[in-house]
Amino acid sequence: MLAFLTESVSVMMSASVMMFVFLIMLAFPAKLAFLAMRVSVAMLIFMASLVSLAILVFLAMQGSLAILVFMAMLRSFVVLVFMAKLVFMILRILLAKLAFLAMLVSMAMFMLTVTLVFVVMLMSLAIFTFPVMFK
Repeated sequence: MLAFLTESVSVMMSASVMMFVFLIMLAFPAKLAFLAMRVSVAMLIFMASLVSLAILVFLAMQGSLAILVFMAMLRSFVVLVFMAKLVFMILRILLAKLAFLAMLVSMAMFMLTVTLVFVVMLMSLAIFTFPVMFK
């Protein structure tokens, strides 16, 4: 079950990253350098979120709950900032009247939402399974 969830998360992450790369490729011919910059910043925040998730799972394996709660709060803040950046990007695209790019961003948001659901499932499974396995 854990291997299946991990594989599902990696597939969703790959799809999200490919969607963002496609967005950047579409943004440059349309001379939307500001949009491409926003996508790059959002990707950096997303990668920081992934790193904090890895630290969170590692801490769950170690069983230190105080740091675990702090990291969960930090990670949720990072994800909120990332979602705010994406919403800002969608508003910029809609103001520029580029419906196709807006549709692509909506698809990327959907993929990210599904990915986050899988990540939360994986995290809760890791928190409850790993300490029991290592006792």
